[in-house]
Amino acid sequence: MSTDGAYVPERKVLFAIGLGSRFPISDADAAQGPLHADFKLGAVGEEIGLYAADGTTLIDSVLFGAQNPDVSYGSLTDGGAELDYLVTSTPGASNSSSLPGLMSRAGDCNNDGALDLSDVICLLGHLFQGSPASLPCNTAAANLALMDSNRDGGVDLSDAIYKLTYLFQGGAPPEQGEGCIVMVDCPQNPGCP
Repeated sequence: MSTDGAYVPERKVLFAIGLGSRFPISDADAAQGPLHADFKLGAVGEEIGLYAADGTTLIDSVLFGAQNPDVSYGSLTDGGAELDYLVTSTPGASNSSSLPGLMSRAGDCNNDGALDLSDVICLLGHLFQGSPASLPCNTAAANLALMDSNRDGGVDLSDAIYKLTYLFQGGAPPEQGEGCIVMVDCPQNPGCP
């Protein structure tokens, strides 16, 4: 997530006559039809705004953190202020209840609730000695989302170095953030609510 100030992107027209209040899916695949936008939101988090037709009047905005593949994020009640991960996506319908407590801490290789040197040792052990034999989550995609601290598309030595730099030299925190995030296919982390 960028912290270098507000970024004002090119304004995109999200509504077509006849779509009413339905928002398009932001999947960068507009060829699929009018409910698909030609841009994609960042998986590591960003801010999205809804502007009036004049292109300058901000109606609403949401700043969101790291997202999980195929997990919907939105208002728990239609138009409400409380945002959470949702059990299912509900385009054109009211949102359903939030996901159960599957909270994990980004980069917590040993799932002990803290991001510390033991997580670097755990990751290095996994990478170079095969111990632990697997990372904390049940799928490769979930492990990538949880353990790829520098968001370069892989879980490797550079993630261990990134964590060491964060822990001991004041480097940037994991790209997924420092707190707990909802992770489907990962165990509940004891350090998360």
